[in-house]
Amino acid sequence: KSKIPTNMLENEFSLEHIIPNSSEWKDKLDKDRTGNIIPIISTINYQRGNKHIENYRKTKEGFEFFTFIKDIIPNDSEYEDIVIHERKPKIKNNDKYNELCNKNETIYKKNFIDCLFK
Repeated sequence: KSKIPTNMLENEFSLEHIIPNSSEWKDKLDKDRTGNIIPIISTINYQRGNKHIENYRKTKEGFEFFTFIKDIIPNDSEYEDIVIHERKPKIKNNDKYNELCNKNETIYKKNFIDCLFK
C-alpha cells in the first residue's frame, strides 16, 4: 500500500509471472518462485500475455504502474539476460533467473516486515 497510490488499489489485481509462465527452460527451475510473481492490475496483466516485459510500458496505465514497482521489475537488458522470446519464451540463464528471484524475495520480505512493525 505504501508503494503505489491508493486510487490504483481500487483496481482488481491478479498474480503475474515476471518471466512468462509459459516459458521453457533446461535443468531444474521453479517458475512459480515468489520472486517471479508480482501482484498487478488485471487489465495491465492481460495486455502482455507471454510477450516481452516491455509490453507493460506500452500503455499509459502500465507505464505509470511500473514506475511504482521498478525495483521488482527488471529493465529490458536484465530481462533479456534471462529470457529470449522466439516462438515461445525460453529461459536461457537459470542463474540470472534465480538472482532476480532472490533479489525480489528479499524486497518482499523487507516490505512485509515493514508493514507489520512500522
